[in-house]
Amino acid sequence: GTLTFRALVDDASGLNVVVARFLALLELFRSGAVAFEQAAALGELSVRWSGGDREFEIGREFDEEQPGPGEAEAEGGPAVVGNEEQEEE
Repeated sequence: GTLTFRALVDDASGLNVVVARFLALLELFRSGAVAFEQAAALGELSVRWSGGDREFEIGREFDEEQPGPGEAEAEGGPAVVGNEEQEEE
């Protein structure tokens, strides 16, 4: 199906979550999992799944509040986008 970017970030708790979701979508675009459609410059951005039956592991780690300077590090496992595994820093 197709969703607008606005719908995908409607429940975001802040700007940092919106940015994180946009960056995650860019990674999915790079791996061929999603396609973007935009009728006009600066118009509504539509996101369409184009990954077929391939499986992608998508975590919610970007939706969680990250510690600020001087706060304890948050625990977390590897973040997987597409078929590449990346260790969180």
